[in-house]
Amino acid sequence: MRVLSFGEVSKELCGGTHVGNVSQIGAFFITKEGGVSAGVRRIEAVCSKAALNLAKSLARRDRRAKNRAKKRRAYERGKKTKSRDKKSLKR
Repeated sequence: MRVLSFGEVSKELCGGTHVGNVSQIGAFFITKEGGVSAGVRRIEAVCSKAALNLAKSLARRDRRAKNRAKKRRAYERGKKTKSRDKKSLKR
């Protein structure tokens, strides 16, 4: 356990992983954030290669979701066009 002080603003107990220099962390990606108690927040994150891999994975997932949504909208537009054509033939 370690006590971290940020000037007069905050004094905290920290039981997490530590590095000699912040530059050793590299890329940093927050995976979870939440309140622990009144005025206390906790974050969980990955760093370095794990952060880059997570960012790439999320970007791939977003691209796939956008493509599925685009295909779905095109399909729905096609269905509406066909139903309009059928209605006009009945008249």
